[in-house]
Amino acid sequence: MVKDMTIADDIKEATDRAVKDAQETVTWAGTIQSVSPVEVLLDGQQATMPCLATDFVSLVVGRRCVVQRVGKDLVITNTYGGAQLTNLTATNATVTNLVTSPVTLISAVGSGSFTNVSGYAALATTPASVVFTAPASGKVRIVLNGRLINTSAVATIMYLSTEVRTGGTVGAGSVVLSPSNGRAIGISAGASATVITGGRSDALTGLTPGSTYNVQAMVICTSGSANDADAVTVEVQPIP
Repeated sequence: MVKDMTIADDIKEATDRAVKDAQETVTWAGTIQSVSPVEVLLDGQQATMPCLATDFVSLVVGRRCVVQRVGKDLVITNTYGGAQLTNLTATNATVTNLVTSPVTLISAVGSGSFTNVSGYAALATTPASVVFTAPASGKVRIVLNGRLINTSAVATIMYLSTEVRTGGTVGAGSVVLSPSNGRAIGISAGASATVITGGRSDALTGLTPGSTYNVQAMVICTSGSANDADAVTVEVQPIP
């Protein structure tokens, strides 16, 4: 015989089901394996799982995270920690997927002497360059500081700017941001011993998170016969 369900029976059944769900484990720890799409390797599992993420979490490949089930979805609710080492074996000590939390990087102090340079060139004596990994936001701020000196007997015009390329070899790879007179520290001075010290910063967006890029200071002289650039530094700051 089938028993008719009353409203009280429906409420009790729904309550029992909610209590049972609350007693089940719904929180996991894992490691972020991909940010586009977002995939996490939960601890103890062999395959990655697709996840959603709340707006305030920082998605960085290799970071540890907390995952909760919300309805039918897995949602990253928090991230923590820095670098994660995987595939480290006793026989070959191979390390892969080494990713650290983004930090500010500053170049060595660069310098160089120039005559009339028709196109932008790297600092000849000591380059000022940085190799960096794009943060999860795909945005960085590039800060350039330096001093330009006219040492020639004639008037000079000189600009100091930055160039950004893809890859980890400075000066190689595809150009992402070209040096420009409109995005530079500049000097336009009369003959001999004129000095200007300056700095500027530029926000660069649209980078691929986790990809490697290189940036270097470059100079151009549109007139004059002897010019110096020194105390040059390039700084890369991640933008959240």
